[in-house]
Amino acid sequence: MVRLGIYVVYDADGIIDEYIAKVLAGLRPHLSKLIVVCNFTKAEGGLGYIEEYADEIKYRRNLGFDAGAYKDVFRELFASGGVRNFDEILLANDSFYGPVDSFSQVFSSMDKLDCDYWGLTKYPGGIYEGLEISPHIQSYFMCFRRDVVSSKGFYDFWLGMEYPETFIDAVFHFEFCLNRVLAESGFTGKAYTERETGRLEVKYGENPYMKYPYELLKDFGMPVIKRKALDFENDGFSDAIAAFSYIDRYKKFDVSMIRNHLMRTSQRPGTSPAFDLGALQAFYGRHRNIYIYGAGGWGRNLAAYFAYKGWEFKKFIVSDSSGRKENVISYDEAELDESDGIIIAVGKKKVIEEIYGNVSKRHNAEHIFKPSYI
Repeated sequence: MVRLGIYVVYDADGIIDEYIAKVLAGLRPHLSKLIVVCNFTKAEGGLGYIEEYADEIKYRRNLGFDAGAYKDVFRELFASGGVRNFDEILLANDSFYGPVDSFSQVFSSMDKLDCDYWGLTKYPGGIYEGLEISPHIQSYFMCFRRDVVSSKGFYDFWLGMEYPETFIDAVFHFEFCLNRVLAESGFTGKAYTERETGRLEVKYGENPYMKYPYELLKDFGMPVIKRKALDFENDGFSDAIAAFSYIDRYKKFDVSMIRNHLMRTSQRPGTSPAFDLGALQAFYGRHRNIYIYGAGGWGRNLAAYFAYKGWEFKKFIVSDSSGRKENVISYDEAELDESDGIIIAVGKKKVIEEIYGNVSKRHNAEHIFKPSYI
């Protein structure tokens, strides 16, 4: 089997983290050649993590996200005829941590499966940004066999695809549309997690790697955990924490690489609210009593993170406690000391600022912690 791997890295600061070396070390035995594309013009740190494994390293500005990087590489391969040298071509990006054990089971299992292209997971179909999306193989890890790579539909797709301008564009115009083109060309795609059925029902509209990371890892031999699953805004965050704990407990992976990456990148404010995990830890250490303001998804996810860390908090605080739940009190009735710590755990900027404005009337800023964002 002559297999090419194309792996895409992006970081706003041009930093290549240690976990990427772990991924590449796991993939390398299964690849005849590895091309790493950096979606930045210069590596500011960690270059050695990819130099050890890559046959070729390319730098480019982040035009079109990972889809744009793949497009540029395929344009070169098509022009040179190099695409004909490989039995399979694997596309993967830096959006996951792993392998938890190894990739060997994945490649050996999929080598035996009768299909034209494959990936790790399959989206079951649903409504995405108002658009009807049919079931398809998810694009963070996709492998295409010779018949696909040499087909006119595959060639036309890459040359005709415009560079996505947003993440949503990338999901639709790359992931979904490529699957659709291949299906229309008569090709069959399979997911690694489909090799055993009946043990996990992924409902319409659910993203399996976001909703069920623990089940995929424990019951289906999933070799990776997606970085986005560990976002506080993820509905399946508690499941992701269970997966993280499982990895840590059975020493299947050095989770310090995940922690280090999350701690570093959480310090960089983005357009969406996110917790700076290092600052959160320092805030917790400075306060004897902690209250979580918000008992919705963010609050419950933060409580799950506290449980993982072995931290404690007094209660959830909400603005309106009608329909009261266990361990939830309203802010007006809360008997808080001026030195108690309050963590605002909601995901909407406007609501964060409204809560902060109200709480700051009674508490100094040093005792209030909120998500950071631009």
